[in-house]
Amino acid sequence: MQAGDSIVGKDGRTFVDVARVLPDGLEGGRRVEKIETDETRIEVCVRKHPGQGGHDSKSFVMNRYLELDGFFFENLGLWQGEGGKHKGLYLGNNCLELLQHFLKFSEERLGFGKEMFNVTLNVPEEMPEADVKRRWSKSLGIPYENFTGICVDTRINHEYAQLYINGIVLSELMNRLHESLKPSILESQDAAVSYLRGFFAGEAAVVLKEWGTVAHVAVANKNMEVIDFLTSCLSKLGIKRGKYFASSCKFPIYGKVNLDIVRKHRLLGLNDRKNKKFEDGMDKFQRTVIAGDKMERMILDVLKSGPKTYDEISAALSKGRSTIQSHYIPILEKKGMIRRAGKRKQAWLFELA
Repeated sequence: MQAGDSIVGKDGRTFVDVARVLPDGLEGGRRVEKIETDETRIEVCVRKHPGQGGHDSKSFVMNRYLELDGFFFENLGLWQGEGGKHKGLYLGNNCLELLQHFLKFSEERLGFGKEMFNVTLNVPEEMPEADVKRRWSKSLGIPYENFTGICVDTRINHEYAQLYINGIVLSELMNRLHESLKPSILESQDAAVSYLRGFFAGEAAVVLKEWGTVAHVAVANKNMEVIDFLTSCLSKLGIKRGKYFASSCKFPIYGKVNLDIVRKHRLLGLNDRKNKKFEDGMDKFQRTVIAGDKMERMILDVLKSGPKTYDEISAALSKGRSTIQSHYIPILEKKGMIRRAGKRKQAWLFELA
């Protein structure tokens, strides 16, 4: 299905029609039943294949028309990054604000109240189960009785919550929404920004250099179709990604030009913890253009206190190591103003001549 087949306009706003997104049938002969309950709501479920065992899926009454705006695309991107794709409507994260963001989307757009969600919690150490459940129940607004047992996982650093509503028709809907709306996301820069903001909230990490500036933003996913689509979204904004590393299932976004675009569009803005780390690291970049002779004098001033490595000189001046190493140090060596003073481990030391 193409996006245009399911998109409708009303009062200057754009909606996607759930009845048109969901197919009439699935593989294996199962039938998708869609019953209009009124002008704005629809009941959906998956019926078993006639003559075979098993049973029908759970039935859900939900909003038929979902408005396509920034809030919608943020949550579609968040779901693509952090959501389950097979059993129902799933989303897991350790950031309370992101979970609340998705619950608001589920309630206001899909029409599923918080009371419909179950919650599984992972914690980094043993702690009173009832207390943890009560705290999360109050924060999320989900009834205490909807919480399952707690799993202790010493590999994690923060408590992690998995929200879910089981129902195969819901995972089918979310997958088909995502697939059918890809053209709409790529046609609009605003939609691409919102989608990436949601995805980055869950699947991007800010990596800092030793002296605190942003080295790169690492974006993770093991599905190459997802990586290709993210690449297209980034290109829409003028961002060029780095090489994808299959071993870690990540690619970097680096370089001041690319990182400035990430900052301009607030692509990390949905996750407060990540965004603060990113903003602090960007603020540490040297913002002014320094004349060559002035930079040379600054390097000489740094070396007055004793021999330094490339990294130590770069950190002292908040300047990229590559510029120091490939440009300024060779110039000062050629002028006879500095010289090599041996090594510290594997790193060359430089001192005043």
